Amino acid sequence: FLTDTTSDMFSTSSLFALFVSCVVGLGISYSGWWCRQVVSATTYTLIGVINKFGTVTVNILVWDKHASSVGLMFLCLCLIASTLYQQAPMRPSSLPL
Repeated sequence: FLTDTTSDMFSTSSLFALFVSCVVGLGISYSGWWCRQVVSATTYTLIGVINKFGTVTVNILVWDKHASSVGLMFLCLCLIASTLYQQAPMRPSSLPL
């Protein structure tokens, strides 16, 4: 059951990497909740869309295995369409008879 690679999982460097990952994850979570409290819902959504564009760009520049050109085109189309979304205007209230 225990192999040489299992003992590597519990090495000091592995546990340190796990700890750092947990701290970064908590920081990202806290930042998201804090950001949601200080900005409007629209601004928060826009920040999320910009983050997605950044993530896709880094993925394309750093790694060689990513979505096809057609997939990236449709991803960009979806992100652009999401920035154009607006809430429907309220209907005028009818006067009581």
